[in-house]
Amino acid sequence: MVYVIIICAVVAIVVFSYLAGTKKDEQDNQPLDPETEHAINRTLGLKDSKDREYELAKVAKFNGRKSIASPTMSSNPAKARIHRDSLYSHVDQAQEQRRKISDMNALIKRNSAKTYQVYTYDGTPLRGISKGQTIVAQEVTRPHRMTSSLTGNTWDPADGGTAFSYKGKQFGVVFARSAKGCGSITMRRTGTYAGRLPEMVVEIQQPCTLQDYSYWTPRNDKPTGLPEMKMGSKVAVTGEEMAQELLGQYDDNALVWATLRHGTIPKGKSKDKPTLWVSVNGIDVGWLTELQGEKHCAQIPDKGAVCLARIKAGTKKMEVTVNLPRA
Repeated sequence: MVYVIIICAVVAIVVFSYLAGTKKDEQDNQPLDPETEHAINRTLGLKDSKDREYELAKVAKFNGRKSIASPTMSSNPAKARIHRDSLYSHVDQAQEQRRKISDMNALIKRNSAKTYQVYTYDGTPLRGISKGQTIVAQEVTRPHRMTSSLTGNTWDPADGGTAFSYKGKQFGVVFARSAKGCGSITMRRTGTYAGRLPEMVVEIQQPCTLQDYSYWTPRNDKPTGLPEMKMGSKVAVTGEEMAQELLGQYDDNALVWATLRHGTIPKGKSKDKPTLWVSVNGIDVGWLTELQGEKHCAQIPDKGAVCLARIKAGTKKMEVTVNLPRA
């Protein structure tokens, strides 16, 4: 009986110890709260989720254009996704450049034109000319003395200035050197002197340097049916030796339309590497180097494209550069 009681006591002690140990293990395995976990990790030199969030926020703060939270796209067009439509020009760029030159030249002319007063001595020829109206007056090659019908002052050819006539009758003088020898000139009525004599002014164009349209006038016809690549950077063509007869027909700095198509480099250490071939008027004039081919091949659709190119006289040969979107 005593032995039975002892055995029961031992079993009870063992069971109690097991249950107490299990409860302790469960308590030890409970997850730590975030702040405690972060403090322990920082003490041990470990990086937890809060550290990673902090690093991401720090990078984003000092480099707003790049985030390590997202993959970086390749700068190589051959490896990165390209929206080709953004590389195409939907207007004729040569024509657009000529339009800009026209606007620029008009501005230059306006800024270089000077307005001079016309001293009217006889208003009879100008009767019927209303304010704001213009007339074309003729320079008088053999002027005569005039007396103002308003003030009585006299002008003599020896006084200087250039006399003008309208409808065959001399009426006034312009004191501007640039008026001498013009032959004919446009005048505009701006008002009336003392309610009697017409007040006239003249705008004389001064010498000025205008932009040349020919620089942006292609010397050949634009190929049809292919997209036009936007201008962005000048890329040298190699292999022009094969087309010197064609290229020699053009002046130095001539602008031409060129066609681009996919192909491979025909020779050298980069032989058979992908590139773009360039042709003018259907004749191949060269290709892009391996490096430039890597940059621009992905920009050009399979059917090819057109671009503006320049033909220049080099030291040993006629050279070609094409204008392509920046890669």
